[in-house]
Amino acid sequence: MQRVDQILECHGVEPIRSEDRWTNYWGDTIALYVNTGETYDLTLIYDTRSCEFLVESWGDWVEKMETKNECG
Repeated sequence: MQRVDQILECHGVEPIRSEDRWTNYWGDTIALYVNTGETYDLTLIYDTRSCEFLVESWGDWVEKMETKNECG
């Protein structure tokens, strides 16, 4: 992810945290994303729960996770 950040000349790799989740390895980090500087620009996300990479905006990703949690 750091290499993608360098290639795209973005603003670093940032965590997305949750108060509802804690693991010994990731702590409260539920995802990492390459910070493009815009919440709804496409970016690379690593979901630590499913161990998969995604290409979407981190804002949309967070909204989907909040909706999932509300619906159970």
